Amino acid sequence: MSSKFKKRRLVQGYSQTKISVLAGVSPAMIVSIEKYGYTPGPAVRAKLVKALGVAEADLWPRLKKLPRMGAVQHENETSLEKIKKP
Repeated sequence: MSSKFKKRRLVQGYSQTKISVLAGVSPAMIVSIEKYGYTPGPAVRAKLVKALGVAEADLWPRLKKLPRMGAVQHENETSLEKIKKP
């Protein structure tokens, strides 16, 4: 599976090892993204786009359309906390 991430990495002349060092992530993470289509979490995506000098939407454009799960979880947690309090 080819990915936008892999294409951008190759255009910039980075090996998988080099980009993993620049971004501060494991080489296995790079393989997971490129070979298996894994979408990393927000913190890892931020490190990768910073290392490549691109916008996140350039590498993972469909993520703009997805709801933020953290916000939904936070609302539920807050609601549950209110229910538990006397």
